[in-house]
Amino acid sequence: MTDYALLVAAPVMDGKLTFKDGTPRADTLRLVSVGDRIVPLVHSGGDSDGVAFILRVTHAAREGNQDGDPVVTVLCDTADLEQPLSVAEFLRLRGLDDPIAAAFQLTTPPKAMMETSSPLASLVLAAGAKDRDDALVFRRFSLVQTQNVNDATQLLTDHGRAPLPGDGVFMFTNAAMVGTATANQSGDLVVKGQPIAHSPGEALTILVDAQARATASDVFVPEPAIQALEKVVVALQDQSVVVAVDDYASFYPFTKILQTINSALPLLSRAPVTPSEGDAASSPTTAPPADTVNIAGLTVEAVLAELPNGFKIQREVVAAAVTALRAGKHLLLGGPPGTGKTTLAEALCRAVVGLNYDVTTATADWTTFDTIGGYLPDEKGLRFTPGVVLRSLRNAGWLIIDEVNRADIDKAFGPLFTVLSGGDDAAGRTSVLPYQTTDGPVTIKWTDKVEDKANIYPLTPSWRLIGTLNVSDKASLFRLSFAFLRRFAVIDVPLPEDGDYRALLKHWYDAAGITGYDSLVDAGMGLARGPVQIGPAISADIASFVAQGIAKTSSDSEAFEDIETAFLTAVRLFVVPQYEGQPEPSGEQLAKSLRAVLPKVNDEEFALLRSALKDVALQ
Repeated sequence: MTDYALLVAAPVMDGKLTFKDGTPRADTLRLVSVGDRIVPLVHSGGDSDGVAFILRVTHAAREGNQDGDPVVTVLCDTADLEQPLSVAEFLRLRGLDDPIAAAFQLTTPPKAMMETSSPLASLVLAAGAKDRDDALVFRRFSLVQTQNVNDATQLLTDHGRAPLPGDGVFMFTNAAMVGTATANQSGDLVVKGQPIAHSPGEALTILVDAQARATASDVFVPEPAIQALEKVVVALQDQSVVVAVDDYASFYPFTKILQTINSALPLLSRAPVTPSEGDAASSPTTAPPADTVNIAGLTVEAVLAELPNGFKIQREVVAAAVTALRAGKHLLLGGPPGTGKTTLAEALCRAVVGLNYDVTTATADWTTFDTIGGYLPDEKGLRFTPGVVLRSLRNAGWLIIDEVNRADIDKAFGPLFTVLSGGDDAAGRTSVLPYQTTDGPVTIKWTDKVEDKANIYPLTPSWRLIGTLNVSDKASLFRLSFAFLRRFAVIDVPLPEDGDYRALLKHWYDAAGITGYDSLVDAGMGLARGPVQIGPAISADIASFVAQGIAKTSSDSEAFEDIETAFLTAVRLFVVPQYEGQPEPSGEQLAKSLRAVLPKVNDEEFALLRSALKDVALQ
């Protein structure tokens, strides 16, 4: 069961949720399954805005016609809340995904329907109960004059605002700003990102000065951060140590101060815009449209904050990826299997576009039907259905393609060459495809603004494609034309340093309650540095398998007699596939290295390993 947030006016009539076909919301509606729950949030600016009910899908999506237009419909049951939630209350829900809340700081949400990682419908039902406890249901946000999270916790407690999970804090002093911190599940404040190396007054001066030098083409919108800093300056002047900001929309700009300063710094080297230029070239002071993403403010720390706890990666790798994205490049992340290339790609996406990205895996069978799209039959004949790339463009989201070079690039991405690999002048760069819709031919168009036409798929300057490929696949890069490849930065994601890798292995076995694992750690390091390097993700799978393999079952028995036999079995399951197509001596080298550190395992088990390696070896 999956929960979705529906962030546009919900046309629910007679238990039917209906959207016009050929739109992003219709594409998402096709993905829902029976039992999924949808939380519709109305935010039109009226008095009735908010959440009044939730929907439970009772029948999968079906296509039809309404007033002569093709539509997509799902059937739903409706459950009314005991008391409706306002938009402000919805945005303060404890457990609400931050990217969903952040979407409301834009003119319109980046996606009409967004899948949530939290049980959103349950959160809404609890908040809509008449006997709810507001302190437990809604997050609180505060400005705290301190540089230390422990001091911040004490100050908040003294003011009757002891941190609870999800609460947000912005910490500052006269000299510097620590930035934002969020209370974890234990109520402990955890700082996200790096400190701001400027005093509030200095930061305010930087933004105001940069605003005078920016043009509209810079998409530099400092006003929200300026207003936030002005509140900090007032708090300093009033000697207020704790200031309540219990409104998400008011607190959100504090989370973007660092990003806004990073965007401002390059502008300071320019001359100020003259008054005669101001009307035509001055920067906007209101929020940019939802399809505008300001990558210029992306930082290494913002990406690191999105990585899972315990994930190890060299800072230089993240810095290279961040810099390439800011320079306008798409990314190809290469490296050994299991080094976290997809994890890094997702962290990069979340740091810029929140949850507005898609992940797919390329195959050798891909054609333009998978990437671009093609005709599918419906009750009226043939209907154009977009592929993964066009769906991503329509949603103004980013796209991650795992093992991208497994696809025949010319066959699968040909129509994109015109757009991705065109000249330096982006104006007018289009690719008209041989498909028709009711609005005209399907067209990929490079533009600054998303157009609300079913046949136009806008490629905005902020859109990014991130591909991953295993190091053994790098030879396949010849499939990419130079014109296509030059739009990408190829970045290696290496294994962690030996000390970090060994520490990870020990941590996983300790966490599983396994003792006497020294031989497994040595064997794991041998796998990592073997003929085919093996990353931490696969090693973590091996550790989990070993833990389950020696765990007692209800019959008081274990699947394996000892941890070393369980380990070697896991190697057959998770590592041998990575040796597919390798020379036979590589497999033999691996087997010999493991035999040297796992002497207790019987010969029969090693014979099985050698046989499996031989089966996948290059013949």
